Amino acid sequence: MTPDDLERRALALHETGPGKLEVRPTVPLETREDLALAYTPGVAAV
Repeated sequence: MTPDDLERRALALHETGPGKLEVRPTVPLETREDLALAYTPGVAAV
């Protein structure tokens, strides 16, 4: 794929609208407490 092909394909993809990537939780987050528990620093040590 040439740089021109890549640019043309990327521009065509972005014509569909904003938001190509999305970040979603893997556990239910229904309350602020749920979010606080999931996002607590140090959980990577678990």
